[in-house]
Amino acid sequence: MLVCYARCVNSIVVVGQTPPPFHGQAVMINRILEGAYPGVKLSHVRMQFSNEVDEIGKIKLAKIKELFRILFRVWNQRLRGARILYYPPAGPNFVPAVRDILLLIPTRFLFRATIFHFHASGISELIARSTGLKRILLQLAYHRPEVAIRLSKSTSNDARAIEAKREVIIPYGIPDEAPERKGGIAERRGTLTLLFVAVMREDKGIFVLIESCNELKRRGFEFKVKCVGRFFSSEIEAKANRMLREFGLEDWFEFPGVLTGDSKLNAFRSSDIFCFPTYYASEAFPVVLLEALSFALPIVSTCWRGVPDLVNEECAILVEPRNVPAITDALQLLLSDPELRERMSKASRKRYEAEFTIEQFHERVGALFRSI
Repeated sequence: MLVCYARCVNSIVVVGQTPPPFHGQAVMINRILEGAYPGVKLSHVRMQFSNEVDEIGKIKLAKIKELFRILFRVWNQRLRGARILYYPPAGPNFVPAVRDILLLIPTRFLFRATIFHFHASGISELIARSTGLKRILLQLAYHRPEVAIRLSKSTSNDARAIEAKREVIIPYGIPDEAPERKGGIAERRGTLTLLFVAVMREDKGIFVLIESCNELKRRGFEFKVKCVGRFFSSEIEAKANRMLREFGLEDWFEFPGVLTGDSKLNAFRSSDIFCFPTYYASEAFPVVLLEALSFALPIVSTCWRGVPDLVNEECAILVEPRNVPAITDALQLLLSDPELRERMSKASRKRYEAEFTIEQFHERVGALFRSI
């Protein structure tokens, strides 16, 4: 019986960051580990390169020590019987790709199969612009995995670039933390609140949002803006504060920092519109938009990476990245039309329930794990 059980179970070592810090990839790897998959045994080697979001992608001496710790733990899991390696590749930037090179080249050959899960998008772009030794190392690290998981058809076709033997599209799913929103949001009186949730950096759209709000103020609209998350750097924070002072928007914006648990849920519950004007290079399938859908929020975002596959025109208004006038007009439309907000609210919740529940996500992931 023991021999049969060992042969029937797919033993997979999952290498990846889990919170903290709280960002989409870390949250979703944790969701994978929380799932129950009959016929599959998961072990976890946690990455701890960054404890705060502003440390991500930065070179530090402590990260070299962490690199060796991860290598030894992966080797140990292989000796304990893990036969499949699950790994989340970097995006289009070379510094995190160096981490992948140093981790994957010494470990991939030990496993019968490798699963690459593209939580970040764009490694194909890095490979395309690399030459010489850099390109050779990238190919050694990423070439020909057994399976490549993409989050949507609109994300970069990284699976093709690395010649994956099999490509699977598995969109994210999240737990339902707002069951009371099944019928959408009832119309609320008083000042409306716009919600932005992300690491506050330029390419997540924080400056686009501030400029749009300044124009809306000039057009005579009154509202509040809640920006949840940590500033990526002191320079970004200083620029944001300078813009708010120049525009006279200090009292319009609230920056509560990183919120988790009930505090984060309350931020969604107390908001009326979700605005996410991202053009972040590694963006793939933003978890914050799934959260906005589950809380029945009308959405204003960008036609960027996987966003068009995540939402539709019934629940979101999408514009081109970096387009301040278009973001402004979309927000004005929602701020001035309560019936439109109500329709989009109901559509957001309906889309979440139809496509992005945690049960659907675990079912799809489990079916893939068992198929290898």
